[in-house]
Amino acid sequence: MNQSLDKKQVHFLSENTSTRLGHIASNLARIRTFCNSAYKEAVESVTDETICFIEWTAAAIEPEYAEELVNIQVQLV
Repeated sequence: MNQSLDKKQVHFLSENTSTRLGHIASNLARIRTFCNSAYKEAVESVTDETICFIEWTAAAIEPEYAEELVNIQVQLV
């Protein structure tokens, strides 16, 4: 993991679970918007970030919600 990603993870994990889920939801909306445009790099960047956000959040929430997040993560991959 690179240093920039380490810093992002520390910052992200300092947020409460509701805020983290909000970040994930916002990113999913961005991905949807970017997919309707020519911004391939933006789609890839936000998708990669969202995959990490889901990984970092899934372990901290109830199993049935974590399963939903992981299903989304699989679709993103």
